[in-house]
Parts: sequence; structure tokens; C-alpha cells
Amino acid sequence: METEIFKDIPGFEGIYQVSNFGRVKSLKFNKVKMLILTLDAAGYPRTGLSVNGKYKSYKVHRIVAQVFIPNPDNKPFLDHINGNRADNRIENLRWVSHRENGRNQTVHRSNKGTSKFYGVSWHTRDEIWISQIKIGYQNLYLGCFKQEEDAAKAYDKALEELGLEPVNFK
Repeated sequence: METEIFKDIPGFEGIYQVSNFGRVKSLKFNKVKMLILTLDAAGYPRTGLSVNGKYKSYKVHRIVAQVFIPNPDNKPFLDHINGNRADNRIENLRWVSHRENGRNQTVHRSNKGTSKFYGVSWHTRDEIWISQIKIGYQNLYLGCFKQEEDAAKAYDKALEELGLEPVNFK
């Protein structure tokens, strides 16, 4: 069984701590109190922290990663490996790039028409995966593929060849 470890939150040293399990506690007024987390509209747990009368709400997974997970490549996004946004254990979090973040989004397929890869879609009539890039108001058709992963590779290759950045997935 893993041990829960609490560490100070940068900027709130001696006031608030976060654990490797994703729990946050207050050390204010010489009392230890576990903070109640609320879910934001996107399903991410948040908590409010205050210092010197200034209050701000923070996403818990970002606090956990900042404290426990090294980010030597300075990647800007966090991925919940199991797709559960409420699971903020360090084993479930990893720093990812913009492209990796889009690729790692968990997609619950209600039909085959949804791909887990950006720029890839299912063509029902021909039963194939289609890869395309939208540039402005035009679609650049990249081809048809039997495998979804092959269509995604074509998309990545075209992005690189065209010198384009991945689409913002926010």
C-alpha cells in the first residue's frame, strides 16, 4: 500500500499542502484541515487558496503536477492517463505537449464516426478512415486508410511538411 505524502504548495509554503493522492490541506491557524474540492464545468476538481487576503481558485491536478512531477521538457499540458479528470494521483498524471494532449483526449465512441485523433474521421459509405487538414476555409485531403492510426500518421506527416502547428484543443 502506497503512503500518502504531503508537500508545501509553492507560493503557499507553511499554509497549504498537496498530497501525491491529489488531496489538499490547510495548515492555517495551527489547525490541519482537509479542503473540500469542487468540480468545475469541465469536470476538473478545484480548490481555493488564499494568502494575504487574496483568494484564487486552482485546478488540483495542476498543483499536484507542479509539486510532484518533474517537467524537464517544459510541456504545457497535463494528461489524466486513465481519462478520469477527478483522479489526481501522481501515477495518473503526466506532462504532455499540445499535440500529445489532443491525441490523449479520451473519446467515448457512441458511433464509429468519431476518431480519437484530430484530423481523422470515419467514412461510413466506404468504411474507411479519412485524413484531412483544414487550412482557413479549405480542407486539404490527405487520403483514405484502412487503419485509424495510419490516417493519423498521415495527418502528422502533413503538418510537419507544411510547417503547421497543431490545432488548439481547448
